[in-house]
Amino acid sequence: AGVAAALTASARRNLESQGSADLAIALALGQRFRTNVFRHGGGLALAARPVRSNPPTLESLRLPTSLARLGEYANGLVLVAGPTGSGKSTTVVALVEHLNRTRGKHIITLEDPVEYRYRSRRSLIHQREVGIDVPSFAIGLRAALRENPDVIVVGEMRDPETIAAALTAAELGHLVISTIHSRGAAWALNRIVDGMPADSRSLIAAQLAGSLRAVMTQALLPDRSGGRVVAHELLLNNEAISQKLREGNIHQVGTLIETNRAHGMRLLEDSLAELVKRGEVAMDDALGVASKPETLRQLIRG
Repeated sequence: AGVAAALTASARRNLESQGSADLAIALALGQRFRTNVFRHGGGLALAARPVRSNPPTLESLRLPTSLARLGEYANGLVLVAGPTGSGKSTTVVALVEHLNRTRGKHIITLEDPVEYRYRSRRSLIHQREVGIDVPSFAIGLRAALRENPDVIVVGEMRDPETIAAALTAAELGHLVISTIHSRGAAWALNRIVDGMPADSRSLIAAQLAGSLRAVMTQALLPDRSGGRVVAHELLLNNEAISQKLREGNIHQVGTLIETNRAHGMRLLEDSLAELVKRGEVAMDDALGVASKPETLRQLIRG
C-alpha cells in the first residue's frame, strides 16, 4: 500500500499498462532514490538505487570536457543514445549542469521522473515532471514553446508524438537535448524515422537532416578499480550525413563516423581503446561492448 500511494498518475498508468514504472522518491532527510516498481506474486515490489543530491559534472562522470560542446549549440537536436542502464540520463544532467554553471540560458526540463533538483546558477532552470506538472512529454514540449526557452530537455524520445514535437522545437530555433534507447547513432536515427507513421517518414527524415546536431552513444563498463566508466561514440551532423538522412540511407551513417574522425567524430572503439591503453578497463570487458571487435584490436595494437 505504501508503494502504491507514492505512485504519480503517470507511474500508475505505466504500472497498469506495462506492469512496471519508474519513480523518483525523496526522503525527509534529503536522500533521493531512482526506483522501479513492478508487479510480483500478486503484489508490488520495488527496486531502488540512491542518486546523488547534487547534479554530476562531466568531470565527475569521467567524460571528456570536450563533450560540453553538445550543450552549447544555439539550436537543433542533440541525442544521447545507449542501452538501458548505460547512464544516458545522467550524462544529460551533466550537460545541463555545465550550461547552468557557464551560460545564461533559460532551460526547461521535461522528466519522467525528476532525478536531480538543479539550483539555478547562471541559467534559469524550470523542471517539470511528467504525470505531475504535465501529462506527457509531447504536451510539455508544446507548452514549453510558449515560454521562451533557449534549451528544452526531453527525458526520452519514446513515441511518435514526442519525436514530432521535439523536431518542431529544434526547427523553431531551440536546442533540444534528449535520450533514446539505441546501441549506436545509425540505430538511433533509424529508430526515430521507423517509429513514425509510414506516410510521414520522409518528412521526419528531412527534419532530422536539417535539425540534427549530434548523437552521442555511450556504453557503461566496469573499470579496474571496481567502479564503472563510460565509453562513447560521437556523430556530428554534416552535409554528407544530412544527405544520407534525406536519401533514406541511414544505415550508411556509421561508415561516415569512421571516415570523419579527423573532424571530431569518434567510434566507440576509439574510446574503448583509450580506456584499455590507460589501464582503466580490461581488454575482455572492452571487447564485450565493442561494435567492431577487430577494429578495437587494431587500435590497441597501434
